[in-house]
Amino acid sequence: MKLSRFFRLQATLDQHIKKRKGLEDKDLLLDKIQALQVELGELANEWRGFKFWSNKQTPEVEQEECDYCGEYVDHTRPSPFMGDSASMCKPCWDMTKETYASSTGEHIPEFEDYPHFRKKVANKLLEEYVDCLHFFLSIGNDLNINENMIFNKSGIPNARTLFALINRYVAEMWWVYHDKKSSDAAVKWFHAFEHYLQLGEVLGFAWEEVEEAYLKKNEINHERQESGY
Repeated sequence: MKLSRFFRLQATLDQHIKKRKGLEDKDLLLDKIQALQVELGELANEWRGFKFWSNKQTPEVEQEECDYCGEYVDHTRPSPFMGDSASMCKPCWDMTKETYASSTGEHIPEFEDYPHFRKKVANKLLEEYVDCLHFFLSIGNDLNINENMIFNKSGIPNARTLFALINRYVAEMWWVYHDKKSSDAAVKWFHAFEHYLQLGEVLGFAWEEVEEAYLKKNEINHERQESGY
């Protein structure tokens, strides 16, 4: 995966921010690493997989309204009845299935047995993922990462492990840069970034979705500088 275009876009945004804020001669790398740590926390918060105290263990996605009960749910499917254009949530579907099986013997398939469910993107989760990408690219530029490098994903399949590894390497990157070891900081960045790319896949994002979201947020960030953000 080559990201040269995005490194250049990020460099342009960073130059814009520095100029608007009068920071051209200031080393901002430690601040950027700390900002990345904050964004990684916000990403984990949207992921929700560690929230053992909550019934909501998955990211929030766009909701659909059930025409039968009026509740908003992740997915609905068309009613099983001919001529009925309404949509049903799983609880309404299962209740209807049970009622008809006992009263008429009519078979209604399982709710999940439907090939046309629309893929849902967890938009807030994607937004937080892209916020992290902005800081990864910005830090990479400051560390003189080769923009033409081919980046690979780490291959680890578990989001919890990936979050832990990314946070570990980002924290280590802060300390080695603080101790004036730029080359070691670049190595830490590289390890963190490969795990970050893998995390995007584990979270269900196609790279095309990430690119589109990054470009939109990049434009917003430029506009924010012009509006006194």
